[in-house]
Amino acid sequence: MEETTYLADLIKVLKKYLWLIVLLGIIGGVSGRMITNDAPSPTYESSALVLIKQQMKDTNVIINQTDETTRFINSALTLVNTSAILSSVKQELKLKETVYELAEKVRASNENGSYVIKLTASDDNPNQATKVANKIAEVFKRDLGSYLDVESVDVVQLAEVGQETKISPTTRTKANIIMGTMIGLVLGVFLSFVLSYFFKPSKA
Repeated sequence: MEETTYLADLIKVLKKYLWLIVLLGIIGGVSGRMITNDAPSPTYESSALVLIKQQMKDTNVIINQTDETTRFINSALTLVNTSAILSSVKQELKLKETVYELAEKVRASNENGSYVIKLTASDDNPNQATKVANKIAEVFKRDLGSYLDVESVDVVQLAEVGQETKISPTTRTKANIIMGTMIGLVLGVFLSFVLSYFFKPSKA
């Protein structure tokens, strides 16, 4: 009998403050949606491949050839993110970014000590990422010989529009809305019982 009375009281409280529960649920859902809207805009990466061949010195004795090759590759990779390459890229594409800001969006990599350099550019505009990656490859091919002893530099693969990789964090719109709504509903129920406790009708 007491359990039935207790349950009836709970239902009565929930019905009385149903407006508050629903209101907080809506506010929670809207808040979840707003959090999703504040998420970072999508970012895309696009890459071009360049093959470089080192100019070998005229000598019958090869000393520390592996170390020399490693230094050559590392030097080429480092040059990509300097004004030696990026100042021309910035000028020729008429970019608004400074060379430093552009360098933050550019990455050069090499696998297994090969002579293939992967030039990657990122941007929130996929077409722009592709354009920058290809321009870096063009400038790299043209100007690398001014800084290193190279026999040849060839662009073996240009970045292509539509082949960009999306790297931004995945937003969870539905999950955020549901989570916000649930939190709002729970908070609404909690406040309903709090208000019911403090505003009990006085007994004569």
